[in-house]
Amino acid sequence: MDGFVTVSEASKVLGISRATLDGIIRCGDLEDFASRVNRKVRLLRAEDVKRLKEGAIVRRPIETRPQVVAA
Repeated sequence: MDGFVTVSEASKVLGISRATLDGIIRCGDLEDFASRVNRKVRLLRAEDVKRLKEGAIVRRPIETRPQVVAA
């Protein structure tokens, strides 16, 4: 993994569904970025994905996560 990976690539590396990974991103436990080439593609830092896989990133308890309000 070099630099950045797509959300799809990260979900395969982590062995979780895209929906689960989207939830982790939405909760603020991982930060995503829009690709400069294609704004529809979301990227994650490869280092963050590696740390999440190794258990170095600990997900925050639900009570401390920002609340997402539907528009």
